[in-house]
Amino acid sequence: MLPDYRPIEHTSSEVESCSRFLADVFNNKMKFSVSYLKWLYQENPLGPALGWNAFDHSTVVGHYALVPVAAWNCGKVRKGLLSVNTAVAPTARLHGVFAAMAEKTYEDAAAAGFEFVLGVANAQSAPGFVRRLGFQDVGSLEPQIFFGNPSILGAAAGDDVGDDIVDKLVDNMGDAADPDAFTPEWNSERMLWRLRNPTRSYRLLESKSHTYIFGETEFPGFKSCLSRRADVLSVLGDSALRNSFVSEGQRATGWLFRPLTIWTGLGHCHRQRESVHLTLPTSLRPSPLRLIYRDLISPTRRLDPGKILFEPLDFDVF
Repeated sequence: MLPDYRPIEHTSSEVESCSRFLADVFNNKMKFSVSYLKWLYQENPLGPALGWNAFDHSTVVGHYALVPVAAWNCGKVRKGLLSVNTAVAPTARLHGVFAAMAEKTYEDAAAAGFEFVLGVANAQSAPGFVRRLGFQDVGSLEPQIFFGNPSILGAAAGDDVGDDIVDKLVDNMGDAADPDAFTPEWNSERMLWRLRNPTRSYRLLESKSHTYIFGETEFPGFKSCLSRRADVLSVLGDSALRNSFVSEGQRATGWLFRPLTIWTGLGHCHRQRESVHLTLPTSLRPSPLRLIYRDLISPTRRLDPGKILFEPLDFDVF
């Protein structure tokens, strides 16, 4: 089989075709709705999605899409891409379709000035990204369960644990940044876009010193925490963002009956004054998730797993 490869086009007909294809492949019509793909692919303040489709005549048999992101690294904010949707029809598998779409996308991305690609892969797909596409398997995203609200990371959190490595990652951006540190960057415009995911429901919960962002989970009594970074949560102090978000009814009313909080991410987040928590055993995790990375400027560049902070806010699962 030799499919016809074409770059993603943001036409209404193509979005509808990709919506149907993804819904069929993953058996999830609710998630892969047209409104979800329009939000994810077309409304991102950093720009539209990049990617390629594979066609068998006029039928979509492969789809690979990435969305623009920004991250602090090398002492500056770098422009990159987050891999979000990857699918190949059963009839087109074992023909190198995914690898072909991916390499075409990375060529386009480098030409457009993007510097890296991030992804969150499960344990089954991560080795393929590493072997075939030159990605680094950075590490496992560890789910932690907190009893109550999790502690905030960064000196702005108001504690005195100044030597915590994550505090340094959060607080020492810009010229003072460790060149090996890596953590996504957010502003109020992108935060508001992120929280308008049409397939998710988010709530703001105000504590004495911070405003938390929580998401729903399928488990009774549990909520998910999208971010623990003081610098990110401070963005919620933007009055326009708060007024817009709260005007849509997104307060934490009724969520106080979910006393357990899940945070899934990568980062050295154990502290002397940590909230009471436990790490979810591997046997109880639905599917172990791993952070993968490929640098488009320097192919040999690798991230230091000990100098990364990556959270649920930073990828599309939550």
